[in-house]
Amino acid sequence: MLTVQESLAIVTREARPLVATSLALSRAAGALLAEPLYMDIDSPPFDRAMVDGFALLSADARAGASLRIVGRQDAGGPLFPGPLLPGQALGINTGAPLPAGADAVVMVEHTRVEGATVMLQRPLAAGQGMQKRGADARAGQRILEAGQTLHAAQMALAAMAGAAQVAVRRARVAILTTGDELVPIAATPGPGQIRNSNGPMMAELVRHTGAEVLDLGVVGDREADLRAMLERGLAEADLLLVSGGMSMGTRDLVPPLLTELGVAIHIAKVRIKPGKPFIFGTRDGASGRKYVAGLPGNPVSAFVTFHRFVRAILGALTGERDVDRSSAGCTTVALEANGDRAFYRPCAVAVDAATARVQLTPLAWKGSADLFTLGQAQGLLIREPGAPAVEAGAVVPVLLL
Repeated sequence: MLTVQESLAIVTREARPLVATSLALSRAAGALLAEPLYMDIDSPPFDRAMVDGFALLSADARAGASLRIVGRQDAGGPLFPGPLLPGQALGINTGAPLPAGADAVVMVEHTRVEGATVMLQRPLAAGQGMQKRGADARAGQRILEAGQTLHAAQMALAAMAGAAQVAVRRARVAILTTGDELVPIAATPGPGQIRNSNGPMMAELVRHTGAEVLDLGVVGDREADLRAMLERGLAEADLLLVSGGMSMGTRDLVPPLLTELGVAIHIAKVRIKPGKPFIFGTRDGASGRKYVAGLPGNPVSAFVTFHRFVRAILGALTGERDVDRSSAGCTTVALEANGDRAFYRPCAVAVDAATARVQLTPLAWKGSADLFTLGQAQGLLIREPGAPAVEAGAVVPVLLL
């Protein structure tokens, strides 16, 4: 049985970056950049007003000075022919380009207007109320790194850089849930049946990484059906994510079927609680290398192994820069000595207002099927194998969710 760190090392060794593809920026939200992005123009591309008011020459900006208003410059409107001369002022709004000669903008609140004259109520220094061309970024400047996720702010930056097409790595993940006992969400479970909670959970976890989801639905514990769906997932996705059927029971059919289908199993069990029966495998073929992650059927086990291992797999495939969300905090209660498996326990995470320290409160542990406790968690408190007992206030590691 492998340790968590040994398993992560195998993932790093075996998972290779996907081939980059070009996507329209409008379709690339959540994807990982495959190469850096650079500005094609200065930003801002001209000296611009940062307030509504009057553009002027700072040499004229004395308290009590009276300046002649010679026109108005609106954002996106016709350009003032300029240049602006001493003793003149130009009405201007936020974002509009400054005319030649102007080097400051006075806020309208600090002026009094009488006809075609504006009187200043306070002095103004050069550069106030305006932003110089290229103050944010220069043409050719790198603004986004390879491996960054295109969230809202990054999408806006890419648009500012004129990147209508972006090179990205986005994994396609097939999700397959197994088990005769599973029924659809809308169904009322009969004797011995439960609703399929793992499917929606895994789909949302995958989407949150920016990957594309291929939902293969639920398949029962029949070899022919299961083999067909496993083969479909391997054929149509970069990563096949399977939950259930991973342990040693008579109906745990997934590992031997994967082997029959040519998957090399690199990880079969991990020294982790919950989540011991985790599988990671690869299959090489004409369409490239495909990956399989087999998660335990119990939902908390599936959740933990996704965050610990599947996120690492997807990070390696896409080149994600910040895949590890490990941190540390102070436990609010004493913790007993841990056993020989790493223990990832759902916990509440809060920041103490007085000390600004991260506080970790373990939640009641009812086992690997306890979704109700998991639903209250903001983190997974980590107890390493053989970790000694600690008192309340001790610093311990945590995986933030």
